[in-house]
Amino acid sequence: MSNQISEVGIEVCASGFHPDNSGSNPLPRSKDRRIGKIESCEGCKKEFSSYKQHGKWTRFCTKKCRFINKTTAEKKIQIRKPRAYCQCGVPLIGYKNFSCRACLNFALQKQVLQKMQITTLKDILAQSVKWSSRHAYQPVRNYAKKMMKYSGAKRECAVCKYSNHVEVCHKIGIANFPLTATLAEINVFTNLVFLCPNHHYELDNGLLKL
Repeated sequence: MSNQISEVGIEVCASGFHPDNSGSNPLPRSKDRRIGKIESCEGCKKEFSSYKQHGKWTRFCTKKCRFINKTTAEKKIQIRKPRAYCQCGVPLIGYKNFSCRACLNFALQKQVLQKMQITTLKDILAQSVKWSSRHAYQPVRNYAKKMMKYSGAKRECAVCKYSNHVEVCHKIGIANFPLTATLAEINVFTNLVFLCPNHHYELDNGLLKL
């Protein structure tokens, strides 16, 4: 293509070079066929081939140079308006959120506690018939872990203060409760404790009393 002089600059040829009388300045392939001109970078003061981007001439040679020399006024802080407000007054930003995280966690805890009050040990055993006798009480232990998480107790052994690995234990074994006992009665906070594997073994075998 022929070199055409325009009012805003010199048209860049398809080969990616900036044609002028002083020599050819290479441009990246992505900037081919753009109107360009030689400018001085506002950051490092080096000459570079400027081109139009979104209706404005580029003022920096690279993105890194632009980021380093960007003024505070040019840094636009995007402030997202809240879509709605939670019942506790916290603004909600996401388009799918209907409550804040604290209220959501409280609602989930309330659902768990309500389910524990109506679910008996007999219901758990009826649901886990297909499991082996060793894992028949596993749903009860899962609810016990949730209760200890809600309590906010420190995760360390109540005897030796070991904290790298602890297990949720029942002071009174699950098998000692009647079938009519609810999960809320079995997993009450006073019946749960954090123990390391060694002291958990001693508690289950009668070698440790709490």
